[in-house]
Amino acid sequence: MKPIVQERLADEVYQQLREYIFQNSHPVDQRIDIEKIAEQLRVSRQPVVEATNRLAQEGLLIVRPRVGTFVRQLSSQDVHDIMEARLMMEVFAITHATPQPAELQELYAYIDRMDALVYQGPFHYLSYNEMDVQLHSALISLGHNPLIEKLYKGLHAQYVPVRAFYRNAHEHSLTSSNEHRNIVDALARGDNPGAVALLETHIRNAEHGIQRIFQQLQITIL
Repeated sequence: MKPIVQERLADEVYQQLREYIFQNSHPVDQRIDIEKIAEQLRVSRQPVVEATNRLAQEGLLIVRPRVGTFVRQLSSQDVHDIMEARLMMEVFAITHATPQPAELQELYAYIDRMDALVYQGPFHYLSYNEMDVQLHSALISLGHNPLIEKLYKGLHAQYVPVRAFYRNAHEHSLTSSNEHRNIVDALARGDNPGAVALLETHIRNAEHGIQRIFQQLQITIL
């Protein structure tokens, strides 16, 4: 991690810590050393505390009272449950979607920006990830159900650690980008059942990719 030199310390510390976690650079069983991080970044302890609290609210860190703060560790079952919940919400939204031209334009704009990140390089997964979140949130909004949208935002806090497993998975993002465009193309044709089928494949592919990483990590540990 690099020393902080800008004024908005808490935001800068947050961004660096978040990227550090997404790179899987910190062991899940090792306590986050706030004093050490503050020393590395050349800041006081307070902005590091603020950043870790923010990351805990997002679900990337877990705070154990009187023990410390750790990178959240997910199980294979956790991943499956999160992806199942996500699938149900997104299928509902796309099934009931009647996208207007402006909404389709917004979806294609997200996809174009994601394609630029994937194909023009250098690839930066955190930037791609943020755009992916916005795209899927826009898909959810097509269902025009405020409660589903609220629940989806809550689910996102659970899904953030899942996304971190992909790290700089450029190959996954190439496949994912093509799947996104196919889903929106189907919606643009008015083929909602086709869009649902493509979405189901998209989310299942994402889950299978993460589960493979879990298996590799278990083999490495053994």
